[in-house]
Amino acid sequence: MPKIIQKDKLNQTLLIQLLPKIRSGDLFKLNTDEIAKLLNISKATLYRVYPNKEAIFENFVSGMIEFLKIDKKINLKQTKRNNEEFEHVFFKLFVTELIISNDFLEKLKINNPILEQKITNSLNQQDKKIIEFYVERLNNNQNVNVNPRMLLIQQQATLQYMLNPKRMINGNISIREFITSFYQLQLKVIGNDSNKNDSISPELLDKLMHKLEETLF
Repeated sequence: MPKIIQKDKLNQTLLIQLLPKIRSGDLFKLNTDEIAKLLNISKATLYRVYPNKEAIFENFVSGMIEFLKIDKKINLKQTKRNNEEFEHVFFKLFVTELIISNDFLEKLKINNPILEQKITNSLNQQDKKIIEFYVERLNNNQNVNVNPRMLLIQQQATLQYMLNPKRMINGNISIREFITSFYQLQLKVIGNDSNKNDSISPELLDKLMHKLEETLF
């Protein structure tokens, strides 16, 4: 029998459970009956929060646009090097590439071009802020001469590689090892405070692994 979820918890529960379908773009193919069955809730419960399927995408895009904003509490233009700031940016990049796939964007553009334009604009704004952050960091690292935009493109491409299971299997490396090595490599490129450890924190690594599990599986 379908379980009943309280209204204030349904939105978060629904989006988390639907992330794999949202990322792949398969959610566009499902009707409300199939979505309710997938979530193991009644159709009436689903309608209590979302009057139609479009409302699901509107809520998801709204949440992602808010996520894509660089938190004001993190001063990305601070000249002093700080691994906490880099961890924040690294997490943003990771989650963005994980959740907002090209398949989702392409299908969203077909089904709701207004929402697609909104999230694309937010992606561009995040890219701009991250590049500004890299400019500041690279200016303090005289040993590296790297185009900040190319660095960002390389990072995005590398994360997309990691999110392809077949490539990871053929590469004979675990996802944990990949993330750890990738983090250290990027931190070395943009410059690290010599007094700080360049290893990824266990808390951040666990957080990223959790995001992978709830989005891909």
